Amino acid sequence: MFENILSDLAEIFDALSNEFRLEIVGRLAHEDEVPCEKLATDLPLSRPALSHHVRVLKSSKILKVSRRGQYLYYSLNREYLLEVAPELMEFLEKEAKRWQGK
Repeated sequence: MFENILSDLAEIFDALSNEFRLEIVGRLAHEDEVPCEKLATDLPLSRPALSHHVRVLKSSKILKVSRRGQYLYYSLNREYLLEVAPELMEFLEKEAKRWQGK
């Protein structure tokens, strides 16, 4: 079990090592759910680049994706993050407060 947690943490920190992915996570910490279109217009990324970063975050279990009709919505996998890295979730909650000021 401990080895699994270490592996999960390594994957999480690797995914968060990119400034755009960290910004995406920061925005998601501020809101329960964000439409794909909102992230696409808010971030200075091409659609393929955004798709790549979302794929990395999703594969590391940080991000959840839901589909309603033809629209995608992103949210943090808070339950997983609380289980694996409660201190990281505490940081993200503080980050959410920073986004509220923007």
